Amino acid sequence: MITCLLTIFAMLLGAAPSDDPALTAERTPAEVLANAARFQRGDTPLEARPERFHGRFYVTIHKPEGGTVTLGIERFWTRHPERVLTRRQDGVLESDTSVGYDGSTAWFQDHRTGDVLLYSADPVAFEADLALLRQDLRLTEMLLESALIDSLAPRLRDVRVLRRETLLDSYDDPHPVTVISAVMDDEIYGPDPSAPPPSAGASAPRLRVQLAVDDDTGAIRRVRLATMDRSEVRSMELHVKEHARNTQGLQVPAMLDLYEDGELSLRLGVVPASDSDDVVFEIDPELDLTRFDVPDSSAGAPPTDADQPTDDAR
Repeated sequence: MITCLLTIFAMLLGAAPSDDPALTAERTPAEVLANAARFQRGDTPLEARPERFHGRFYVTIHKPEGGTVTLGIERFWTRHPERVLTRRQDGVLESDTSVGYDGSTAWFQDHRTGDVLLYSADPVAFEADLALLRQDLRLTEMLLESALIDSLAPRLRDVRVLRRETLLDSYDDPHPVTVISAVMDDEIYGPDPSAPPPSAGASAPRLRVQLAVDDDTGAIRRVRLATMDRSEVRSMELHVKEHARNTQGLQVPAMLDLYEDGELSLRLGVVPASDSDDVVFEIDPELDLTRFDVPDSSAGAPPTDADQPTDDAR
């Protein structure tokens, strides 16, 4: 059964041999990825690509000009169409706001005053806010890609063992890992905006993917994505310090650092549900899609009861 499973993984991945035979003497790329998949979901494969997401986090944002901001976050997301709603609460400043995108229009809403700003109406004035929204979309996509290896593996090609190293968790305990390198289509950054429009039939832009997989447990300790076809390379890197069981029984990233283009951007922790220690990192939950509707931009509209955060989000 194990041999059959590994053979299937090797066929799906089109695994290429490492340049260093010593690296593959003990564990092949297919074996490493199969170990990571088992750690995440147990023995039952979950091959469907996630289409919806709901999560609750605490986030420490590192501002480019220096200093940090810590927020409570609740996020809802769909893939088709690409939509996101992020509710942000700051207990110190007593702020309660949302940023949303319905697939065409981006907006900001202050739930305490009722004020609404349509970012898409003036993209130049709100350039920095739209950049943060794009980061939210990239991070959510990256989290889901790395949280379900079953759905990611068939889209990887040129898969090889790159090296072995040791990474530290949040307690500075060492974990030997095997680093897998692969290539996949770039659905996170997309085409280079500074390049001419791609011609009909042109190959999709590519990402170089690196996954650092714990040799003992199969936990993914680090994920790195880097563009391959842009004049200026863009990259994202997740350092996963801890994993936890989610409300659906999966092992998911629970404490991590996000680096963008080599700079620490934010630290994120997933929040437990109010009635258990399981964290709220829900893959393909049922969602009320009306929450993605663009709010009324009439200034001064008071928040309704439906606008109030749930007990878990407070």
